[in-house]
Amino acid sequence: MNYKQMVSMAIIQFECFVSAIEPRNHREALEDADWIISMEEELEEFVRNDVWELVPLPDGVNVVGTKWIFKNKTDDAGSIVRNKSRLVAQGYSQVEGVDFDETFAPVARLESIRLFLGMACILNFKVYQMDVKSAFLNGILQEEVYVAQPKGLKILHILSMLRQRNCGQNLFTLEKKNEMMMVQIYVDDIIFGGTSEKLVENFVKSMTKEFKMSMVGELKYFLGLQVNQTEKGIFISQSTYAKNLLVKFGLDKCKEARTPMSTTTKIGKDEQGEDVDAKPKQSHLQAVKKILRYVKGTVNLGIFYSKGSNRNLAGYCDADWAGCADDRKSTSGGCFFLGNNLIAWLSKKQNSVSLSTAEAEYIALGSCCTQLIWMRQMSADYGMESGPFLVYCASTQGLSTLT
Repeated sequence: MNYKQMVSMAIIQFECFVSAIEPRNHREALEDADWIISMEEELEEFVRNDVWELVPLPDGVNVVGTKWIFKNKTDDAGSIVRNKSRLVAQGYSQVEGVDFDETFAPVARLESIRLFLGMACILNFKVYQMDVKSAFLNGILQEEVYVAQPKGLKILHILSMLRQRNCGQNLFTLEKKNEMMMVQIYVDDIIFGGTSEKLVENFVKSMTKEFKMSMVGELKYFLGLQVNQTEKGIFISQSTYAKNLLVKFGLDKCKEARTPMSTTTKIGKDEQGEDVDAKPKQSHLQAVKKILRYVKGTVNLGIFYSKGSNRNLAGYCDADWAGCADDRKSTSGGCFFLGNNLIAWLSKKQNSVSLSTAEAEYIALGSCCTQLIWMRQMSADYGMESGPFLVYCASTQGLSTLT
């Protein structure tokens, strides 16, 4: 048996122990041995983290219901790697001021994830990822919360979907003897890397000692992004997501389109058109189908972040004046770079009606500068001063108004 046959056999053996079907409720899950094992693993985490205790139910307290959520976790190739069962609280039944107070919990923006990858290319280090197993169960609950199923259980730690959340940072940096390490957190998923392998190893040891990890390794798949790290840089794409999207809407075998939308026909409200739903018309449906046909021909495209890039921030912006046929509002567009690596982009209809092209360009410049200021602040948080940023615009009148 050669290597490829051994790998194929291993995949087949592994897939025999995971279910490809996602149950809609706990009754369906209890009919599948694989999902029963998954549910048992979740309950074991509750016991390990001392999440609840059996107590008599006091009179007059608000009782929060619970439910099971079932989801198949996939890898960068779209293969099912794990049956994940999660017991969550029905937080909508909580009473503010009684069951919870503060509910804010920060999460990283996707732009900050791309900025992290861009920084990794500039500093030339490999990015790793880890997943904290049952992360919500590690949070300490300040209030007394009672759940209905099983009856009379009081929660000691935060249960996912409760309104309570741990409020804290999601970006951490460490500088030590001219070496640097960065950590970015998105709920229970963590990406990290540094210029010193020793710092990275110490971080992994500390985290695995404190928490139970379900995955530690090189970053390959994160928040729907497929990440391929090479010696020349980092390539990110969403080919698996795009293919699944086409299959979902029955367009996986459609004819490809060369452009995402028509350059000659503008889309309006089309009040006289044939209905598809409450508001969209057939013309809108055809426009969306063309977008998916364009996706069909570009599923393998992505963004490449090259190593050795400079640290300069730059933005390019433009606007179409009175482009919307219904309300005559303009649309702002822009793209924003760290060195030669694309980090963020913008395409949004403006809130007000511009009286001239210069005014439309001026509003677009304002949006562009706002994004670049945020990127500069994030760069500073990463410990990297980027200095003044450059803004490029097609309108000299807009620039003169700004200056």
